Amino acid sequence: MASAILLILINLSIILAIYTITRLTFLIYHFPKFSNESQIDILYALIWGIRFDLSSILLINFVFILIVLTFSFFNKGLQVLKWLKWPYIFTNSLAIIINVGDIEYFNFTGRRLTREVLFIGHEIKDQFFQLIFYYWPLVLFTAILITIFYYSTKIKIPSLRLNKIQATFLFFSLLVFTALGARGGWQLKPLHPSHAFIFKSNMLSYLSLNSPFTFIKSKIGKEFKRREYFIDRQSALAQIQFENRFQSSQSNFIKFNQQNVYIIILESFALEYLGVANNEKGYTPFLDELAKDSLFFENCFANGRRSIEAIPSILSAIPSLNNQPFITSDFQSNQITGLGHLFAKNGYSTHFFHGGENGTMFFDSFSRRIGFQYYYGYNEYPHKQRDFDGNWGIYDEPFFKYSIEQLNKLTSPFLSVLFTLSSHQPYSIPPELKNKFPKGTLEIHESIGYTDYSLQKFFEEAEKTDWYKNTLFIITADHTQKSDNSKYANDLGPYRVPLILFHPNMKWPEIDTHKIVQHIDIAPTIIDMMGFESEKFQIFGQSIFSQNPGRAYNFNGYNYWLLDKNFFVKWDEQNSPEVFRHNNTQNFVKIDPTTDDTHSSFQTLKAITQLYINGLIDNSL
Repeated sequence: MASAILLILINLSIILAIYTITRLTFLIYHFPKFSNESQIDILYALIWGIRFDLSSILLINFVFILIVLTFSFFNKGLQVLKWLKWPYIFTNSLAIIINVGDIEYFNFTGRRLTREVLFIGHEIKDQFFQLIFYYWPLVLFTAILITIFYYSTKIKIPSLRLNKIQATFLFFSLLVFTALGARGGWQLKPLHPSHAFIFKSNMLSYLSLNSPFTFIKSKIGKEFKRREYFIDRQSALAQIQFENRFQSSQSNFIKFNQQNVYIIILESFALEYLGVANNEKGYTPFLDELAKDSLFFENCFANGRRSIEAIPSILSAIPSLNNQPFITSDFQSNQITGLGHLFAKNGYSTHFFHGGENGTMFFDSFSRRIGFQYYYGYNEYPHKQRDFDGNWGIYDEPFFKYSIEQLNKLTSPFLSVLFTLSSHQPYSIPPELKNKFPKGTLEIHESIGYTDYSLQKFFEEAEKTDWYKNTLFIITADHTQKSDNSKYANDLGPYRVPLILFHPNMKWPEIDTHKIVQHIDIAPTIIDMMGFESEKFQIFGQSIFSQNPGRAYNFNGYNYWLLDKNFFVKWDEQNSPEVFRHNNTQNFVKIDPTTDDTHSSFQTLKAITQLYINGLIDNSL
């Protein structure tokens, strides 16, 4: 009995060491994001993470341990270990793959892996070999760790014998240790990812977690329990100032009836990459110049960290306030209104362009769901062989040109949306333009330069068209991605994207461009400017021209947060909120969350949470 138990303990210790090595690798890989953290806090997070590692390892191996313990009581433990060897190796190797793979995937989601990844599995499957080759250092690292683990299962243990009293004591001791360790301790509730969020910075919390643990603990669809923070829907709506979300008059604008609208969504275009936002050169010379002749909002926030979350946010004002993207959720068939519906109702033709393969992120089907009459993807593009990037779809520059060609055929005013592609991993650039753009300090920077160049060429061509002078251009990004600027190494940095409104003939009204805005404000802003009937549009978001103070809110997988003019509020729905005072989204200072000043901000966050969750359940977004 003792030999089998000793072998189990040695194996589990080696797995724990592998998890620790993986956590250190996560720290090194994302070190720029920890630039504002103290060494003591980082060390504490590393130590705190051992608790989550033990829980994860014991949860994964609980059945194996229980079987071996039981048979060890009859001196069959080593024999059973041989029978279970390959299932044991497979299960733990899969956990190692998840843990290492999430080191890079974290760049795309900004949080540890959860079961939501299962809903975009087909996207990963289609790019499997490209990802393996592109991230070969991580693949090699994974292989080394699995090899170490494999050889740990071949360790030979000398035969050890115990009397019945010793064997019984050892059996129950290890059983209690396994159960208690898997549970995470004696505390009232079992260990949960939210227990990691004891640090002032979310990055420290993510460092203490491991991805197998967050994957196991995530419960897709289980978070939809009705919220009752307000007595009814109307009380919650009053708290978010729903009635005032559009300005009352269009008098500040030129007559926008029959004007075209062209929305450009830039892949992975973090605000960090723009020179104009950071008083430095940056990687977007054209966009920097365009911003000077536009309304440029430097405090704009995405309502998610993934492309699949951006489309509902931008085009239907639906935020992403739970783990599962709306497009793939159980509520995707709910009744919703999109910009496509409103424009079509007002005599416009509606067009959605995306150079990826049709079906990618369900963009084609969802665009039709929200009223877009025409979809142009990889399948429709006429020069696939010439302009295919070898991975995801069509290079940005020719696809922008293709959109102009299609829009030139129209006689009616249009709403057009184009979602770019080339600044997505693996950051493809046409061979003839290689080395034209700055390499920068991150692998994405060169492709950012290419997409900016593609934008420049697009505007040069668009200027020659009849529709250009009557078109409002709105430019934003779907989400952020890699970062190495300490200015963005905080809770808000991973959500900061540009928002630019440009019209060749527009005299813009006076407006504070430091105002806090978010993706779900884009559709209400367009509705406001166009003067469309908006009664049935989703309740979230507000026109950036409204008299309401600006705000942004989000869900990071564990906490809801709200940013308004004065305060930043984080809340996990279980404990008291954390509240910080800020100065133009900088210089955060933690303050007492119970003061009268902070009460309204916290109540607004509670109202938003209730309206969103109950709205999904009741089909009343």
